[in-house]
Amino acid sequence: MSTLSATNLMRRANNMIFFKLKALEKKLIEGNVSDKHAFNYFLILSLISSLSIYLLNEDAPNSQVLFFNILFTLALTYVGLTQCFKVNATGDHKEFYKRLFSLSFVILVRIFCWCLLLLIPYWLILIRLGLELGTKGSLFIEIADFIFDKILQILFYILLYKSLKKISTHHTVNG
Repeated sequence: MSTLSATNLMRRANNMIFFKLKALEKKLIEGNVSDKHAFNYFLILSLISSLSIYLLNEDAPNSQVLFFNILFTLALTYVGLTQCFKVNATGDHKEFYKRLFSLSFVILVRIFCWCLLLLIPYWLILIRLGLELGTKGSLFIEIADFIFDKILQILFYILLYKSLKKISTHHTVNG
């Protein structure tokens, strides 16, 4: 199991090129960027993207719930993507990004559809309780949204992990 630590992130970042675009282009042309190094770029990009969703949202509540939301999102993104990469690597270690993007799309569409079915009763409950949708400052709504959001993130990574494992081990057994 991967641990989310500054040391681990710095170790990953040490082998990365941050500013020298031509140097990275040259490494890519020469085929000197491994899947593991490409994954490090993708992982850090995903973490930055996850963080920016919260930091650039002007309507975000200013509370401890927001802090825990950011913390859990970063941890789930790091652990989820790292475990998905590892399960693919322990299988046939092929086409990780093709699988990741394709499977993620279908899984997210399915989760979105499931959410619509779940959110309608949730909204009706909020309305029945006299709470407006999108009410800022309501601790109940912030905590409920936090829990719902984290359940969806965990569900996403579990489904992605299982699909990657099924595909990569199928190719290993039948390859």
